[in-house]
Amino acid sequence: MRRRSSRGASLIEAAITVGVLAILALGTIEFGYAWRQSTVVEKTVQQSGRVVASVADQPMADYEALQTFRSFLGSSKNMSLDLLVVYRSTTADGAVPDQCLTTSVPGLCNRYEAADLNLPTSSFGSCTGTSRDRYWCPAGRERGRSPRPDYVGIYAQLQYSGITRSIPGGLTLERTAVYAIEPCASGLPGC
Repeated sequence: MRRRSSRGASLIEAAITVGVLAILALGTIEFGYAWRQSTVVEKTVQQSGRVVASVADQPMADYEALQTFRSFLGSSKNMSLDLLVVYRSTTADGAVPDQCLTTSVPGLCNRYEAADLNLPTSSFGSCTGTSRDRYWCPAGRERGRSPRPDYVGIYAQLQYSGITRSIPGGLTLERTAVYAIEPCASGLPGC
């Protein structure tokens, strides 16, 4: 009788130990993958910022930033875009203005959502009517060397749902990159 209860206790202990180890292994895998995805998001935000900074006053500047994200999301699993904001910053380390997190603000920012990634080019560039980039029109962005160019910021908020779905509610990833708009060089269109 003693042998049987001892064997049963060993089985219960083994089951608990294996369960705890499985949870730890899944958690390690999940958070490792989430960390990897966060670095990819960081690089994508930086790339979008560089794109906008280099073509800032061209009609399709914001469209090009959205296409950078579209490409990233097309090759990424378990990620979805909540919002992307292209905004004017006053400093190189400027945070996204609070009001831009809820709406586009004239002269300050253009706020985009996931559905905007699939809009045609005709939805951008005119800065009038229903043009998606009409609030902070690319044509009004300062590239001149005097007094100084504007700073452009990219803020992205994405949801990571996980590969094992073991993170309740997933993770929200927020990243920001700010770049000085590249000054207009002689010989470039519009300079």
